[in-house]
Amino acid sequence: MWEATGLPFLYTILGVEKASAVLLLGGRASRYQKEKAFEEVEGEAMFVRASRPFVESGVVSRLVFVARKDLIDEVEAILSKANLGLPYDIVQGGDSREESAKQGLSLVWHDVPALVHDACRPYLSKELVRRVYEKMTPGTIVVPAIHPREAVYSSAEGDYLDKNDLYIIETPEGLFPSDFFKAKEKLGDAYLSFPDEGSMFVRAGLALKIVEGEPHNEKVTFPGDLR
Repeated sequence: MWEATGLPFLYTILGVEKASAVLLLGGRASRYQKEKAFEEVEGEAMFVRASRPFVESGVVSRLVFVARKDLIDEVEAILSKANLGLPYDIVQGGDSREESAKQGLSLVWHDVPALVHDACRPYLSKELVRRVYEKMTPGTIVVPAIHPREAVYSSAEGDYLDKNDLYIIETPEGLFPSDFFKAKEKLGDAYLSFPDEGSMFVRAGLALKIVEGEPHNEKVTFPGDLR
């Protein structure tokens, strides 16, 4: 496993501040009924396939994989043969999405951009990674999203909702780790209950910026979701 030491030079080559990518391998995946992070997508483990667009984007200088303790050895064994071409670390995740994000972001420089991605979304493009990265600014989280394709009815409103006002949120979400930890401090233990970083930032009063997502950047939740 590559070590975190000796990396600052990567962030200042040619004066370009590249990002770290934090890939969350997820929890027990009870709905999938087996370790979906290791499922094969295009000839390699799903979490490796999900990391390729970050490597190919040209805007990422380091990868951090967040996994359950009992999966770390297997993750390392797979990564050692993957030839990703970027330095990486593996860190143990927590019991919730945001605790795992915290663990991953704790390993990266807090004033350097970070892209947090669900490793069960293996079909994103390098163009999406660049699109999120290019809109990142301190104090703001950048979230890729698409409008729903189907009609949406709200029982609470008793009416159909305008699809142009609704967004389906994707990852990677782009943020500065220092802002994540500011939001965490403001929210206290409540930060653990949020489903993603965007919702956490909104509740903490930080800005959210939406960029165009990709319809094919789907989350693999059930076995039938694999292509």
